[in-house]
Amino acid sequence: MDNVLQYGGLLEFNLASKLISFSVDGVLIFQGAKSGVTTQLKNKFAPYMLGVHYVAHQTNPIVQTLSKLPMVSKIELMLQSIYTYCFLIHLDRCKFGIFLQ
Repeated sequence: MDNVLQYGGLLEFNLASKLISFSVDGVLIFQGAKSGVTTQLKNKFAPYMLGVHYVAHQTNPIVQTLSKLPMVSKIELMLQSIYTYCFLIHLDRCKFGIFLQ
């Protein structure tokens, strides 16, 4: 917590008004109910702060499960193909722009 004050750029009395949310990746040291960083911030500085588990980490297991379904696999393949096509067009345009110069 000392590092938050020392390197975070906020004074202790400003934390309560400026710190409204804290997003973490789910590691116990951040989310621990007794001594996690989120809990310490709430207890010492910002009691109304909202601790949020990083959304991408929550959705990843769901996406992995859905990817096993045939229809979802086809949609993923289609999106990857569209991305590759658009990326290659962009590269071609960049090369053409260099050629024109």
